[in-house]
Amino acid sequence: ESDYPDAKVVRLEENYRSTATILAAANRVIAVNRKRKGKDLWTSNHSGDLVSLYLAANEADECSYVVKRISISVREPGDFAIFYRTNAQSRIFEEGLSRRAIPYTIVGGTKFYDRAEVRDLLAYLKVVNNERDGVSLLRILNIPTRGVGKTSIEQLQAYTEAHALTLWETLERLQSESLIRGGARTSLLGLVDMVRQWRRDDQDGRRPSLLCAEIIAGIGFAEWLMKNNDPVQAQTRQENIAELLNAIELWEDEQDKPTLADFLENVALINDDHLDGDEQSRVTLMTIHRAKGLEFNEVFLVGLEEGLFPGKRSYEKPELLEEERRLCYVGMTRARQKLHMSACRMRRLYGQTMDNRPSRFLLDIPLELLKREDRNGKVPGAASGVSTGYETILSRPQKRSNRSTGFSPARSSGLSKKTISGETSGVAAAPGETGSANTDISFPPGCRIEHSVFGPGVVAGVKGSGDNTKLDIIFRDRGRKLLSLKIASLRRLD
Repeated sequence: ESDYPDAKVVRLEENYRSTATILAAANRVIAVNRKRKGKDLWTSNHSGDLVSLYLAANEADECSYVVKRISISVREPGDFAIFYRTNAQSRIFEEGLSRRAIPYTIVGGTKFYDRAEVRDLLAYLKVVNNERDGVSLLRILNIPTRGVGKTSIEQLQAYTEAHALTLWETLERLQSESLIRGGARTSLLGLVDMVRQWRRDDQDGRRPSLLCAEIIAGIGFAEWLMKNNDPVQAQTRQENIAELLNAIELWEDEQDKPTLADFLENVALINDDHLDGDEQSRVTLMTIHRAKGLEFNEVFLVGLEEGLFPGKRSYEKPELLEEERRLCYVGMTRARQKLHMSACRMRRLYGQTMDNRPSRFLLDIPLELLKREDRNGKVPGAASGVSTGYETILSRPQKRSNRSTGFSPARSSGLSKKTISGETSGVAAAPGETGSANTDISFPPGCRIEHSVFGPGVVAGVKGSGDNTKLDIIFRDRGRKLLSLKIASLRRLD
């Protein structure tokens, strides 16, 4: 416009896709953005259903709601799409759909358990469970890179075939026979020692999630990912390995006696390719980034929580927050006939269990455009504690004892509803913060630490946030302990 001051701006405002209700809700979300061309979409389509809102207890509850709504619908699977903010969020929906034998496809990505970094860790777990798994052992020989080149691997394979051995038996002979030399031999002997130790831990009843955390720390997997990927890709891959730990822990919570063998069997069942026929109608799973230009009869927009969507990084710059809002607008307007939006009161994400506030994008939508639903698609009764809508949510005191009945209010961190919806300036605090430094980020699951009294160990998980942060640590010589980060004397080793 600066180059052509006489140019006329033509706004294309008629929408032929969505219902009037969906457009009205989306318009209210995007209207908060200041750096945009003023535009109000309208449609001659009928008003349609209200936007469904589901307030889940946690991510498993959210998944159950979505999968059940799809499974009982008369629509074909291809009429549905599930949009999420980060790739790691796909895992629980993949598992939920697989258990119901509902075919799905992931646009612009691969299935969670087929992602390279996830397959690498599963290969380690498979070798710990079964030393004769030559395929998995071959995969981890040089992951992370430990100086074992193609020539050394070919020599090991040739020796294995010539002597009718398993690859593991060949590696065990490295101690007494110089099958390969130099640094490669030293590295592989170190790998053998680590696998033996992990196997002893497994036989002693160590939980699979803790074994996985030990492997991540023992091989320096997170550091290797950071070193060998660009920052964005490295972050995505680290989110995936954190989500793998989440998956194992959630599975363990459902078992009486969780074992590594049983977990690997569960993964094999989930990742079965029996639903992969080319001609099948499929539910579409994708990040919201990839949704532009697409449309579906029914859309589930999940994970609408502060710190996730919008993400924490967007709090730092107004332009990043506006981009997050545009993404939400895009996701909402992909729906032709029905839009579902959901958020979790608690979510286990990146190794931490967080108490969440609802996304400011939800708070921008007028209550008259929303219909709260329970898992069966019905309006919940007054006993739920939030049947009156966001007025109840926003007036609820922020106490951990109320987690089962509603979100913690934004005002507890100094934010009014106006601040959350972008009507006044200010930077939102990350979910769960109480104003103190968020130091738990310095000790993510899998990192190696040293305690002044208990010695070296591995962080297996993070619980709570702010001053209430506690680290679940497996110490080499002192077993497993839950320590308060605020008072623990810790030093990070990696």
